[in-house]
Order: sequence, then structure tokens, then C-alpha cells
Amino acid sequence: QADGGGTRPPMSQHDGRRPFNSEEALKVLREKHKGDDDKLAQQIKKLAFANDDPMLMYEYGMVKLRHGDGEAADRLLSRIGATHRLRAPCFMPPLYQSAFKHGPGKAASRHRNQVAAFDDALPEAVLAALEKALEPNAAFWSYHGYPTDKFFSYNVGLAGGDEPAAKKARLAGADLIRQTAQYLLPLVCAEMKELGSINDIQSVEWWAHAREGATVGHQMHFDLDELALPEAVRHPVVSCVLYFDSEGPPTLVTNQSVNSELEASVAWQCEPKRNRLLMFNGRNLHGVVPNGVECAQPRLTLMMGFWSSVTKSPAPSAGGPFGPNMGIPAANWVKEFAALDTSAFDKPMTTTAAMISYPIRPVWRKVTDSSKPGSKKHPFSLIGGWILNHDPAELQTKLKRTPPTQESKQLAAEPGEESSEIDSEQESCDVELDEVPEIEVDEVSMEEFLKLREASQNKSVAS
Repeated sequence: QADGGGTRPPMSQHDGRRPFNSEEALKVLREKHKGDDDKLAQQIKKLAFANDDPMLMYEYGMVKLRHGDGEAADRLLSRIGATHRLRAPCFMPPLYQSAFKHGPGKAASRHRNQVAAFDDALPEAVLAALEKALEPNAAFWSYHGYPTDKFFSYNVGLAGGDEPAAKKARLAGADLIRQTAQYLLPLVCAEMKELGSINDIQSVEWWAHAREGATVGHQMHFDLDELALPEAVRHPVVSCVLYFDSEGPPTLVTNQSVNSELEASVAWQCEPKRNRLLMFNGRNLHGVVPNGVECAQPRLTLMMGFWSSVTKSPAPSAGGPFGPNMGIPAANWVKEFAALDTSAFDKPMTTTAAMISYPIRPVWRKVTDSSKPGSKKHPFSLIGGWILNHDPAELQTKLKRTPPTQESKQLAAEPGEESSEIDSEQESCDVELDEVPEIEVDEVSMEEFLKLREASQNKSVAS
């Protein structure tokens, strides 16, 4: 540290010192160049070429994309086998998006049968109760070993009808999550009234995430009945995201459908805001693309999928295994989701429409390979689904070929319970939104992904 520059990143594996560690290097560079993406990109690129490191090439591409420089990003992304990626505005924080031409369309609070958002979705007492049940030290997180690379969710039944007397009776006999979903159901049904099965909703699947760091993201995915795969590919009627704070990257929703063989022709972004409810067609491809903005606190969200029919799994025992659409267990964390007095829901709903971003058209772009013929390639396991090594439509077509995991087989076998790209990317879009049939890897930051991988490796060594 004689140069006074602070901690140095690990050296090249060719310089005679200790072996190069790209994960450690990234950590050091992010800390040293926090707030200076240009300098960060320069240093990542330098180390990437010095060490032929595909992970650093990927990270360089991510940094350049959030500044709208797709041409520079593609030069390194093509070297690690990337063939397609989301367009730059999907990666860009609001500071840079204002200068980007998104394509035809305008910002709106809703797009028919596709996506809508509302502020002030819940009464303050209800929102506060959910925040308390999901606070950082809440038993819910420790019970599930969170963060985890295993997806888990719960399912509770709902009742139809929206007359006030029936609504009050239903709320009185429900836990907090069921009360919340039942309260929001009339809004969901009214906004998405033209979707098939909207009047046949029987249950709500729910799960939560609390992610932190500058690389918070959630891979592009479909909400699915995982236990029915691959024999049946089923999705919720409507999927929802409830935000508990106003920080972190937006949710990206596309019109790419699990029922179609076409890639998305349009996408929308919804910025987080406390007590904002995002809802969208349950068959739409969606995710959270990291935009490099540091969060002062974890990005806390509650997800709800409204189902007409879904495969359920039993309530888990302490320690798992955990899976999708589980029944509610007899566990301490459940007490924190105890029902509220129905008076908490007496106040009339006073939601206001929230603005969705300008439509992003087109959504996907081929990665331009400018390398010389015969140049060395560095195949890399791409995470997140934001950058792909295959055609975007394969995100849904491969679902029919995906065998269920051993845990899914076990759960399904048991009885279920009710309980500069800124100008260069303006290609025309030949497929209009109305011509496209309407259509999850999990929400995880790069830091947490690396922690999980390290923990898994340590566990393997220990065993």
C-alpha cells in the first residue's frame, strides 16, 4: 500500500504471487471505486484481459450496459459466449434513462391485461404489521435459512365475492397474509378483469425477499406451478409485488409468455415505493435487473400469485425440505403473521394509479461479436437471464423439457394441504403488442450468490 491507494486487488495469476481470485478482486474494486463506474469498468477490463477471466468480462458488460454503452459491453460479452441480452435501458438507473429513447409509447399507470401499479395499496396498520413480521431479525428468515438458493413459498385459500358483509367475515377468520390477499383481490380482479380465470381464483401463493447490495437482482423468470413440471406448464392468473421501501432497482415485466414461442416485443419497469402494488399477467416473463444503485437498506418485497388451480405441497418440518406452495407449518414465525382485527381494513381503499415506465421496445438484442475469427472464447455460466447464450424464446420452450428436481418429486408425492447504444438500438419492432400471445432463477444479489456458492463449497469440503 505504498502508493496510498488503499487495498490492492489480488494480482494476476501470471505475476508469481498468490493465485488470482476474481471474486475477491471484484469486492475490492467495487469498494475502492464506489460511485465512479468509469474507473470501475476500466479496472475490471484490465484485470479481465490480464487473467482471461470470464466472470470479470461479464461484470464489465453489466457496468457498461447500465451506462448505455452496449457496443463496449458486447465486445467482452461475446468473448464469454453471450448471444443475446436485454437492451441497455433495462439495466440503466433513472439518472441515465432520461436520455434514452425507449421506443414508441408513453408512460402510463396501466397497460391493458399486462401490467398495472397502484400506490397506497394497503391501510397503514396492515402494512406496518407486515413490515414487523418481515423485519431483518424476524423468525421467518432464520427458519428458512435465508438467504437460500432454494425457492420456497406458501399457499393459503381465498374466498370469492366482494360484498362488504362477506368480506368482513372472511377477514375475521384469516391470518395476516390471507387477510392482505383477500383485501387486495377485488382491486386485482377489477384491474385484470379480462384475463381468463380471473373469476376462478381459489388461493394465493406468497413468498418474500430481502436483498441488499449494489448488485441486487432477480433473474428473469416465469411464476410457475413447479411441482407440475414438465408434464404441465401452469402459471398464476395474476402475479403481484408489494414493495416496502423506495430503494433498489425496478421490477422489469415483459410480454414474453410462457405459452408462446415468441420472444418479448415490449417491457415495462416499475420503481419500488413503499406501499406500492405492482400486478401483471401471471404468464409474463419478469425479473429485477441490477442497476448498480446502492441500497441503504435491504430491498424488501412480498410476492403474491393468485391461482385458480395449483399443485400444493405439505407444510414443512423445521429444517425443511422447503418447496413451492407449502401449507403453513406449526412454527414460531407463524405467530408473527397473526390476524389483525377487521377494523384495520375498515378504511375505504384509497389507492392511486402509479406510473409505469415508458415501454421498452424491442426488449432483446443480439450480442454483436466483433472479435477476430479464431479468437479465444471463454464459455461462462451466465446468471440472471439478463444476458443469454441462447435465443430468448428458449426461456419458455425449455420448460417443457425440464425434469423435476428430486425435492420436487418428493414434495409432489406427498399429499398437499390447504393451508452508446442510446442511438444504435432503435431498431423497429415488427411485432405489435396485441399480436403477441400474453405470457422465475431467484432474486439474488451477486454478493449473496457468491456467499451461497462459498458456503456450498465449504459444506462439501467439510463432508
